[in-house]
Amino acid sequence: MRRRFLDRLPPYLTYATWRRLLEALGRHMPSRLDRSYFDGLKFSGSTALTARGTLLFLGLINASNEPTEDLHRLVQSEGEGRRALLRETIQRSYQTVLEGLELERATSGQLQERLRECGADGDIGRKCLSFLLALAKDAEMPLSPN
Repeated sequence: MRRRFLDRLPPYLTYATWRRLLEALGRHMPSRLDRSYFDGLKFSGSTALTARGTLLFLGLINASNEPTEDLHRLVQSEGEGRRALLRETIQRSYQTVLEGLELERATSGQLQERLRECGADGDIGRKCLSFLLALAKDAEMPLSPN
């Protein structure tokens, strides 16, 4: 199996927490998403770390925890505009994971294999797959029934 190198694991935040985070950011965008911001949302320490990792992986905050323009655009968008931004984000952020795969034809086994190659194994790998599929569904990307 060929190892795929990523700076960090693909996101494994629960999708309900992801939606809650986007809603909160839509109401008020801080200049920095630090520990105190996540404390204000009543996120546990591990959930805050996972949320930060998700935002970093997706290119929505920088290494200093500052929101990127992509995050501003995403939380301000709705409908097809939001779906298009999510598709762009998936294609950019998951490029290494999805290289050579077509989501509309790939099986969940193929996706899990790719995630394992990126270091996401076991329960974390299943959570990564769940997040990716939910994000792709929100983006209305064509997905395989497999």
